[in-house]
Amino acid sequence: MEGLRAVARAADRRDPPTLLTSTLLGALDLSDVQDLVSWLARASKGEVSALAPLVLEVASKNDSTAKGILLSGLSAVALHLDVIQETWPPGEYPIPLALVGGLLEEGGPLRRPVIEMVLYKG
Repeated sequence: MEGLRAVARAADRRDPPTLLTSTLLGALDLSDVQDLVSWLARASKGEVSALAPLVLEVASKNDSTAKGILLSGLSAVALHLDVIQETWPPGEYPIPLALVGGLLEEGGPLRRPVIEMVLYKG
């Protein structure tokens, strides 16, 4: 969803241009940013979340907007980990952690950064 918001902000010049625009519009077979509104009105949560790997792909191409989205997402995960660590009963370690979802499964693009974050916080 953040990738789509970034495309809209770039289209109305609130943010600089981003490779997310051509990547996401191309993946959705849309010719114009204006078409995003009607697509979003019909899209399921799954269809929107299926765009996440494309945002990560664009981030890997050094697009500052996509990299910002990635870092923001990882910061949110870090905050969750902090809260879990603070509220976990003392002495009850290790804290069990399940990595689920396509982005975190074995070979998923976020698995390694999240595991590294967990190990660092541990």
